[in-house]
Amino acid sequence: IPSFLLVNVGGERLWTGLREHYWEATFILIAGGLLGVMFIIVLRRPLCVEAALPFPESTASAEIVKAGQEGGDRPKYIFGAMGLGALIQFLKSDKGFQIFRESSDGFLAFPSSVIHHFGFRKEALGDVTHTGGIPYATPAASPALLGIGYIIGPQLSAINAAGGVLAWWVLIPLILFLDPDLPRRLGQSGAPSWDVVSYSVWYNIVRPIAVGAMLVGAGHTMFTMREALMRSLRGALEASARARGGAATDPADTDLPLKWILLATIGLVIPITAIYYRYTRSLGAALLAAAVMTVTGFVLSAVGGYLVGLVGSSNQPLSGLTLSALIIAALVMVVIGVKGVPGVAAVLGVASVVCCACSTSGSLIQDLKAGHLLHGTPWKMQVVEIITVVLVSLSLMLPIIALHEAEIASGGIGGRTLPAPQAGLMAQLATGIVGGEMPWGLVLMGLASDSRWS
Repeated sequence: IPSFLLVNVGGERLWTGLREHYWEATFILIAGGLLGVMFIIVLRRPLCVEAALPFPESTASAEIVKAGQEGGDRPKYIFGAMGLGALIQFLKSDKGFQIFRESSDGFLAFPSSVIHHFGFRKEALGDVTHTGGIPYATPAASPALLGIGYIIGPQLSAINAAGGVLAWWVLIPLILFLDPDLPRRLGQSGAPSWDVVSYSVWYNIVRPIAVGAMLVGAGHTMFTMREALMRSLRGALEASARARGGAATDPADTDLPLKWILLATIGLVIPITAIYYRYTRSLGAALLAAAVMTVTGFVLSAVGGYLVGLVGSSNQPLSGLTLSALIIAALVMVVIGVKGVPGVAAVLGVASVVCCACSTSGSLIQDLKAGHLLHGTPWKMQVVEIITVVLVSLSLMLPIIALHEAEIASGGIGGRTLPAPQAGLMAQLATGIVGGEMPWGLVLMGLASDSRWS
């Protein structure tokens, strides 16, 4: 939502404030959240029941509930671990009694290297002095991260860590070494420090590469889930038919009726289309944006739910899923010729609804899996989630507005105090794609580098 505030196309702003857009933003939150609930209801059976996914955080939640029921020594271990985590947090936080830091970081500079360049016949072309280095940070002494790492296991933890190593110890040092003049070109009034340059390289170069890899991952995951998704749809249709025929169903395997889900989805898509029409002033563009939003929302909700089953909702790459939807929507807007502020607004409208859908679906699938392990009733959990999404959406904009207005002297959201890097990236990519300034070469590098092609 803050990305609407950060868009600037040729000096023209999309939103100049948040308070006057409260209801518009709130409806996006409600519609996106409820669509996520509807999507994941259809996906519950293939993800929770049929797929052999570890669901680490759901399993941990279920074990905590069981421990409370069974008694014995298990509650002692649970509360002892909570106490240890609280103690570590107290001793590392400047709000407590700090005796050590959570992490230490810095920049390890390379010694200057002179590369003697030459041509095919070994004729001298010139000398270039290269420098740069490696930005580093120690692992964070975070009780939450330690617990998540233990829950998801060493293999998935190593995959997560490998991404950070590849970005910060390989790609960024390589870019800094190959472009020794980068700090001077970036400095408006003097060259910035190497850590600032490293952050800029990560934000503007490495992340688009990751987005390309994320697109391949999303497509691969959906392809591998195709049979399970079809089985889920058939199962939902059969369950609906049994309910109409009066047949008894297992309470632990009963979802909300498919007919209700389809009607609710249509009821949500129609007003969203009206918002897109308000942005684009084109009925065709609004209908196409709504279609893109619905399809990508379902696909990426499925991918997000699958990833929650692998690594838990704490590690769900929500920003990557949203960026994938944003890029697809932006390409569609460019193809049909919707550019400028209307095109950027439509792109962000699609991305924001998909973001809310993926976020809600990831949270709900984790709850549904915990309920499945505890033999709960899915449709009751789904009803509660619908009510919760509406209530939370009505209040969620209030703290965002308060934060923005409290820091308006420093630029509000997007300023020095509240930089909102994710929202800034969304606005940057939407403006860049619609305006023709997207670094497609980097995205294509990410697409080509994904190991799933092999």
